[in-house]
This record gives sequence, C-alpha cells and structure tokens, in this order.
Amino acid sequence: MINNRFICILLLAAVIASAGCASKIPNSFLIVPHDLSAPRGNVLAIADDGINVVVATRDGFYRRNGDESWAKIQVLERETARRVTALAMSGAELFIGTKNRGLLILTGDSVESINASKGFLPDDHVYSIAVEGEGEGLEGNNVWVGTKSGLSVRKNSSWEVYTPRTRWLTELTNAKLPRRGAVYVTSRARLGQGGDDKRGFTPPVTAAAIGIERVVLGSKNSRIAVIENGAFSTIRLEKNLEIASLLFRPSAIWAGTSKGLFWGGLRGIAKGEPYPGWRGIHPYRSTMFGIRDTRPFDYAWYRVGYNSARVTDLTWDNDGGLWVNFRADLTLDPDPMIDLSPRSSGTEEYAYESRTELRRYTNIEEYIEQRAKPYYELYGKAAEVPGLPTVLSFTTGEGGVWLGTTKGVINLR
Repeated sequence: MINNRFICILLLAAVIASAGCASKIPNSFLIVPHDLSAPRGNVLAIADDGINVVVATRDGFYRRNGDESWAKIQVLERETARRVTALAMSGAELFIGTKNRGLLILTGDSVESINASKGFLPDDHVYSIAVEGEGEGLEGNNVWVGTKSGLSVRKNSSWEVYTPRTRWLTELTNAKLPRRGAVYVTSRARLGQGGDDKRGFTPPVTAAAIGIERVVLGSKNSRIAVIENGAFSTIRLEKNLEIASLLFRPSAIWAGTSKGLFWGGLRGIAKGEPYPGWRGIHPYRSTMFGIRDTRPFDYAWYRVGYNSARVTDLTWDNDGGLWVNFRADLTLDPDPMIDLSPRSSGTEEYAYESRTELRRYTNIEEYIEQRAKPYYELYGKAAEVPGLPTVLSFTTGEGGVWLGTTKGVINLR
C-alpha cells in the first residue's frame, strides 16, 4: 500500500510543476574586478562611511580609502579581530565591538578602550553598535552600544549605562506615565505602568537601527523597542525569535531574525502588506510608555516571503533594493525528502524553505504597497561570488555594496 504522505508529496510536486517556474531576473550588480590587495579569509565584520571601508577577518583589520589599495591597520591586534562582533564608523572614529573585551574606538593611530571596569559598559560582551547621523535618533549625537546585559549610550562625549536592574528605558527617554486627559489605546496595545519596561524589553541587545527622531533596538528574546524622546514602545514578536539585524524606515521596521525576514508597518501610514498576506503575525500586545496615543507605535507585523533561514545581515542600496543574507541550518530543514524551493532568480514560490542565499529584493516597498509578489536577484556561485556571504555594507557614495564572504571581501556595483 502506498503511503498517504508520499501521495501528498507527489501531488504537491505535480501542482508546482504545472504552475511553471518564475522568469529569471538578470542581476543588476556586477563584481568589480578582483583587487589583489583585498583581505582574504572569513570576513567577520564590515563598515564604511562612503569613502573608507574597514573589514575584520581572523587575520586582522584592513582599511581601504576610496580606490586605494587595502592596508592592514597595524595598531589593532589580531586577537581583537578574532573577537570582533560589530563595526561602525562615524567621522574619524571607528567603533569596534568585541566578545568579552568591550568596545574599542580607533581615532587615527590612537585606540581607546571602553569597558565595564571603567563604568562605561554594562558588561564587556558587545552585540551591536549604531551611530546617529545628522537629524537622526535622539538629542545629543548618540552612539548606541548593545551588550549582553544592557545598553550604553554616548551622549555629548559622556557614556551612560542602562540595565533592567538599574536605570532602564523609562529613565533613558525621560518618559512619564500618562495621567489625566484623553487616552487613545488600540486593541493591540496597552499603556505601561512603573517597571513594565524592565519586563517588556530585556537584554541581550542584539541589534540597533537609527532613523529620524527614533531608535529601534532588538533583543535575543523576541523583543523590539521603538524609542523617541519622551516616549517608547516595547513589542514582543513570536517566541524563540532572535532579532539579528534591523533597518528603520519612516513608516516601517525591517527585522532580520533567526526565523527569516519580518516587516512591521505603521498602521495608517505604511501602505500595503508583504506577500504573502496570510503570513501576518499577531505579536504579544505592545506596551506604550510616555504617550497617551498608542497609534504612533502601532505596527502590523508580517513574515516576508517563504525563506525561514536565519537572516545575518540587511542593507539598502540607492535604487530601492533590499539586500538580505539568509544562512540556513540544514539540520532544521522540515522535510528533506522533497525540495520545492526556487533555485534561480524570480518571484517568491510555493513552499516553506530554509536556504542559504543572498537576495536583493528589487523595489520591494512598491511590491508591498501593491500586495504583490516581490522579485529578487540571487548573488551566489552563479554570480561568481566566492564562498558564502557573511556580512554586508552599502556605501552612500559610488562604492556600491561591500560584501564579506567566507573567502574574502568583494565589491558589487
């Protein structure tokens, strides 16, 4: 007797075959001819400021200025590079987050150590770094450093430490609990009371993103915090979800997680919804602090597409393309008997999948507005990308996208 499960698999495969494959999209970005001075080996972190690019490999730190050759940064030790967790650049400063060695700031040939023993960090395991640009974030030219047990913020050259055990988000934002007056609360939210912030968003702070007058933080335990001066919101998404990377837009939040790509659109402002619409999720009720009207923090959340692999990095490019790096854990594939996932560029297809691939979604915000299938390009072996992609950085100048892989760094333009 034929197994019923086997029959279902054959029927599903037949349906997909009859539907046809998506048409292939030519890649818009090409690899710049290889620079013999480029660092080789597994790229652990990358950052740029539009002119300078810095990468960290297990062999050390390397810098490139404009079209010049790569040069090793001699004042930074190889052991530091092997512990690097995050890089960020701002002006003349290079911020280096490490595992168990705190934060280092390189200015010229001078290295400053920012650590817990000096009272500048909650602990010395740095997960994320975000630097505010002009007109972004909160007041005071802030640098945000997420750690294993909390958050450190540099404001006007002074470091302030926040943890749930001491001062936390209420003190950070100077949020005041609403008293008298009209209160507008959606059915998906509630107003926070004293101490709720220490339960609503908890470390490790694994991701951070900066936007106009807002900062978004992500944690290792399914939580997101959206912060502005005097008010903030805490949101809990699905259980057992690690927020690995974040991008913030005026009306939407993009979250790369341990279970794929998520999109949160501000209700009433963000138009449309990602395809497929039925992949919307209902997060645990959001909690608002320091505001009587919850609508400015009311986001509708969706999974984007079918790839449920871990997202390790996200970046935008100048043409509205969203780059997403998926890294699959093959031991978690739901059904190894049949592979229904797309293998070339095209539209999102039919089955749940967990695949290692670097995608560039073209004009994805337009497709969300139209509730249509997004098209994407794939950058892997077929595009002559060496090794597996690890980290991404997009320069606002003419440098295109810098891609770190397990075999070195390459430039796509």
